[in-house]
Amino acid sequence: MAGHGRKPHIVLILANQLRADVLGAFGDQQCPTPRIDLLSQHATAFRRHYTPCPLGIPARATLATGLSPLRHGARINGSARTGGRHATIHDDAPLLHERLIDAGYRVVHVGILNLHTQPALPQRVPSAEFLGPLSLPEHLQQLEQRGLTYGNLDALRDPVLDYIEAKPVVLGGWSGRSIEFPLRAEFFYDRVIAENAARVLREYAAGSDDKPLALLCNFNVPHPPMWAPQDYAELIRPEDVRLPATTGRWYASTSPMHLAHFTGQMGARLELDQWRKTWAMYLGMTALLDECVGQVLAEMDRTGILTDAVIAMSSDHGDMLGARRLLGKMCMYEPAVRVPLIIKPPGTLAESRHRHTWELTTHADLCATLLDYADAQPMPASQGLSLRAIAEGRADTAPPRQYLFASFDGNAGLAFTQRMVRTKSHKLIHNIGYDAEFYDLIEDPRETRNLYGDPNHAAIRESLRQRLNLWMQSQGDDAPPL
Repeated sequence: MAGHGRKPHIVLILANQLRADVLGAFGDQQCPTPRIDLLSQHATAFRRHYTPCPLGIPARATLATGLSPLRHGARINGSARTGGRHATIHDDAPLLHERLIDAGYRVVHVGILNLHTQPALPQRVPSAEFLGPLSLPEHLQQLEQRGLTYGNLDALRDPVLDYIEAKPVVLGGWSGRSIEFPLRAEFFYDRVIAENAARVLREYAAGSDDKPLALLCNFNVPHPPMWAPQDYAELIRPEDVRLPATTGRWYASTSPMHLAHFTGQMGARLELDQWRKTWAMYLGMTALLDECVGQVLAEMDRTGILTDAVIAMSSDHGDMLGARRLLGKMCMYEPAVRVPLIIKPPGTLAESRHRHTWELTTHADLCATLLDYADAQPMPASQGLSLRAIAEGRADTAPPRQYLFASFDGNAGLAFTQRMVRTKSHKLIHNIGYDAEFYDLIEDPRETRNLYGDPNHAAIRESLRQRLNLWMQSQGDDAPPL
């Protein structure tokens, strides 16, 4: 265990497709998340934390490299048809796993991997430990090998039109429909991830390892498929769900781009009653995530590791969940790009107090923060700013970021390109090939009124347009400016 004068342990807890506003710590009380809320009460909650890309592989690659997707190279999720093109991190980009090992840490990656490198990450960083299953399909395959039947998940998929190299292709996409996980809860993937993480903590505490521990714990929920063990599938009744006002509603300000790709195609198929069922299952899955996080935190507390650890919890991206009648992510609206971030510095719970900040932060900052705590070499050309001073209450306004950027370049292949710049009060979305969008987030936090053509907002819109174009140029962006 770490002691005085030694580097702190590092525990990163990453959810999958978790939007910020469903956590009690971030304002919503209809989903029980008491363990995450308790962590927040002894930590700093970053209320304006954003993904650099509303898609899993690009977002996680930024967290691993400190670079934007346009710089690290993993711009899309890719598919079997595209191989690793545009979905793989550049060979010369250093990785968080490598930096932590170089700083003297024992690095253990538990749960989903969802990072593409060449060679694969376990081979590129052989000194790190990877505890699988490293994906949901791998976990389900292991269940099958044990003779355990989990049902037909194809019932939750629908055909969706996507594009690869400008050619239309039909892929299977997760729908908003839900089913109950038919096996005992212990066989659910995220329960396995939590148990593996807890076992790492127990074995580390019982051993004599002189290296501090870096535990990178990657959960799969509440990402589709929309299913959960019975207790969580039935935790919240659909009729009790309080749907946000924009759920199931199409707005004239919504870019037609979204009706053409995944989010709009899938969302247009659901009626209001189905959105209630989708939300109920999503909240149940979030409650399951809370229990899994609680298991990890409880094991840290029991073994004494919690006192000597910096704990960070976030998500790769969010989920529209019916806002503007869109399902999933892959757009620049708040439910898809705003995610939770909680950072607890080392120290006992009694020594830590709750703080919150409204500064603009992103995943590159989280990467920089973990490296700062590890006293590790920073990432070259990183766009991240360490949040350590804020997390420790030593600076209420740092980092002084006025602008925050995000990009999207497609799912299976390059398509539906979007760029975003956001300030604390306004957002500009560049939908390449379609009309742009501009929102006053103070007056219109749900982004229902597109003010791009409003002459009363021309000055600030033009300022953000120029700022976005400069950023795109600095990233070597191959997309046309706005």
